[in-house]
Amino acid sequence: MTINRAAIADSPELLESLLVDAYCAEIPQALAATLDKLPADLAGRGSQPARLPRPAQWWRSLPRRRRLTVAPVLVSVLLTAAFLVGTSASGGPAAFYDEDGGYMWQHAQVLRMDKVVDGYRITLERAYADANQMLVGITVVDTQNRSHDLRVGKVSVADSAGGTWENTTGGSDPVNVTTTASLYLFDHDPGAAPSGRRKFSVTVATISGNSDAASPQDVPVNAEFDFELTVPAALEATPRASAVSNGVTLTVDRIITSPSAVRMELSVAGAPSSGHDWTPIARVSHAGRELNGGHSSIAQGSALTILYTGDGVDDPTGDWTVTAGELMGSAPTEGSPWEHEVRVQGDWTIKFTLP
Repeated sequence: MTINRAAIADSPELLESLLVDAYCAEIPQALAATLDKLPADLAGRGSQPARLPRPAQWWRSLPRRRRLTVAPVLVSVLLTAAFLVGTSASGGPAAFYDEDGGYMWQHAQVLRMDKVVDGYRITLERAYADANQMLVGITVVDTQNRSHDLRVGKVSVADSAGGTWENTTGGSDPVNVTTTASLYLFDHDPGAAPSGRRKFSVTVATISGNSDAASPQDVPVNAEFDFELTVPAALEATPRASAVSNGVTLTVDRIITSPSAVRMELSVAGAPSSGHDWTPIARVSHAGRELNGGHSSIAQGSALTILYTGDGVDDPTGDWTVTAGELMGSAPTEGSPWEHEVRVQGDWTIKFTLP
């Protein structure tokens, strides 16, 4: 369910009330029982000791005027991680980065740049950037042992070539009571980031944590790290390939390929006027291989969806296929500040070839 933005634009009290209700909601008894028995179930599998997940937490930033839709595969991963938080001890920063950083972490430039601000040691471990995405790994240690449940606050990126790197998702692992490791993922906008070696700057604005005498609070640190990265060249094309189903046309307007992800710009025409912000639930295949799901976003009131796959490609030439079985949108609910989800079923298969 999505919130009617217009209804709460001038009513912070309504928004606060909705958030409080969501935070205070009780876990259903059936779900609570399942969670209580989950560690025992896991431990009972096989003769070897169970390797329970780390207490890592993942979040997704919601950029202003954008609704982000997570592909089904990633939804499953995020929900599993959320349910299993707190079931095991951390494997340390290296284990978190190696397991959760994926391709980008493995191919990132090792930096290990340190700054100490107000007793917090902030380390920019690695950074990676290509035409579509950027990843940074940040470790924070409270050297004065004042806080627990440390978290990295706002992180921003400046690129000497211009453009905007927008933080869309990230994850953190509380290594111990005074140390946390975090990964931040950024999408480039607009279009592909220029290739070549150049200067970047990453700024950690705040650190938050609890102390024995205070509730969670943000501590301004404004730690800035300057470095250089080499951004590999990308292929950018405008296939303008379309498919029509039930009177609705879905078009692949643009594709930008990179080693970490494939970005596709998809437009929708002819969808029912009773809904808005129509987003295709799509899958992408290249040369017969289906790419893992990633995430997508749509600007409010726009017919253009930006889809990121979870996998990239080294050689983008060859045949591409985009399939979708439904569109998801939002529609106003009469007499309520909430909007309800609406869907349009169909069978869209779009094929094109990149030389």
